[in-house]
Amino acid sequence: MEDWGFHGSIILPGIDADDYGAYSGEVERVLRVGNGLRERDVMLGYSIQERVSHGLPTTILGLNALIPHALLPKDWDAYRAFLRGHRVYLNTTVEPYEDGYNLSMLEAMATGMPVVSTDNSTSPIEDGVSGYASKDEAELRAALETLLKDRRLAVSIGKRARERVLDLFPIQKFVDNWRAVLGDEPVRPMP
Repeated sequence: MEDWGFHGSIILPGIDADDYGAYSGEVERVLRVGNGLRERDVMLGYSIQERVSHGLPTTILGLNALIPHALLPKDWDAYRAFLRGHRVYLNTTVEPYEDGYNLSMLEAMATGMPVVSTDNSTSPIEDGVSGYASKDEAELRAALETLLKDRRLAVSIGKRARERVLDLFPIQKFVDNWRAVLGDEPVRPMP
């Protein structure tokens, strides 16, 4: 709103825990999600991702024409299977261009997946408690390596990540905020 000089309400995302299922973390890979990651490097930190995950097994999901090995899940069920199965999620959104999270990171946390993230003032992660957040790339790399090796730790951190995201981004608050903006009038489909 500040960039464009607009006034209005900001409605934070809402996460419905029932939509995501339970984390298993059986796939010893780092999950990275985003569209146009390379093209939007200044905002999404693709080059940071590349440095901290170099040589580690990773999966990239999203529309990424410049990343030939990126995958596009066939549907939402397949996407959620990636979130539940992969060991750790890597987020590198760059302040001040992006918040310290995106919806896919919140969805990963909702499954109980641990997150390693660049530090950002709006990040929901409590470093060392509900994930790992740092501006130091060596620390990010160490956290990825640790979680890839230690599934029990990943499950423990992920459990706290799930509690945190559901506390900060409850679906009912999201719905209530939209109702307040839209009023009592039902939304009707266009003819």
